Amino acid sequence: MANDQSVNIPRILIIENEFLIGEMLKDMVQELGYTVTGTVHRVPTALAELIKANFDAALVNIGVDQQKHGIELADLLKANDKPFAFVTGYPHSPADRHEDALLLEKPFDLDQLRELLEKLVGPAGSPKGAFHAGVNAVG
Repeated sequence: MANDQSVNIPRILIIENEFLIGEMLKDMVQELGYTVTGTVHRVPTALAELIKANFDAALVNIGVDQQKHGIELADLLKANDKPFAFVTGYPHSPADRHEDALLLEKPFDLDQLRELLEKLVGPAGSPKGAFHAGVNAVG
């Protein structure tokens, strides 16, 4: 009889306005063993992806546009109980309501990204249902 230990690979949505940074982030997330459901670069596309809800967590650039709508995207994620983390050039969230959100400051390396993702959704290839939501800055 086969051992039926389901493994769930966490699915990550990336919201990053800079195309090359988004692609680099996608490659890094995949290298760490996570699935990337999409990499979007503009608010309307991000909203369409949020509606699909085919991801377990999101990495959000606060400055996805000049109005910093990454904050509002985070509001939507939070309202829908979707874990998220900011990946940004800011040292902290400019919105008090997200001051406890996970944040990875650019530039960062693969180990820092791994630490963030493990706090956000658990290690890649976690047993099904073993996701974790965390709320601290990654350093």
